[in-house]
Amino acid sequence: MAKKQIIQTIILINVFIYFTFLTIDSLAKNLYYPYSPYLKYTSIILCFFLTLLINDDGHDKKDTSLLQRALFFTVIADFFLVILNQATIGVFFFIFVQGIHIVRQCRKSNPPRRTLYKIFFFSVLCILLAITPFVQPIKIDPYLYLVSVVYAALLLTSLITAIGSQKSMPRKAYFLLVIGMCLFFLCDLNVALFNLVDNNKPSFFHQIPFGWLIWFFYLPSQILLSMSGYK
Repeated sequence: MAKKQIIQTIILINVFIYFTFLTIDSLAKNLYYPYSPYLKYTSIILCFFLTLLINDDGHDKKDTSLLQRALFFTVIADFFLVILNQATIGVFFFIFVQGIHIVRQCRKSNPPRRTLYKIFFFSVLCILLAITPFVQPIKIDPYLYLVSVVYAALLLTSLITAIGSQKSMPRKAYFLLVIGMCLFFLCDLNVALFNLVDNNKPSFFHQIPFGWLIWFFYLPSQILLSMSGYK
């Protein structure tokens, strides 16, 4: 089987898995219904395989290597989050994921470090201001809170640097990268809302299936990011 056909087959399998677990989650109304987590994790492994197939079809060796590392750490992070349900460790590994994506996106444009620091700390401030009204200190794990704030700031920084990489990336790759990062951001926005909205206080937010929307955005984001490494 030709390499192009293998890539197309992997994407088709992921599309099938995607609609399967979305249907399971929708009907069962349970994100941890048997088989659903394993289907989700399998789809992320397949995204990692997509990056391993890049080889000479990538933009350059450094770009390919960084993308492969980002997806490798994504596989590790999701193992703890999806399979073991260990949120703190999973989010910790996702910090590395976003850090690598930022390096990849800034590699050719090479913005001053001071600019990146400003974006990061501005992101931290915005996130703290946004979540403070929702957080009940007694109920939250301080370690999870810390890594989540750092991760969220890096995610926002990654989104900003992705949008700003237009001049340093081919048009097709830039399009896939930006859409992928936007979906990644929407995924984690739903993660935050799913965990922060108080279920004991009826509101408009209770009508929104935040848990279901997490993977609605997440798998497409990983497929697009994986494919952004191809010419």
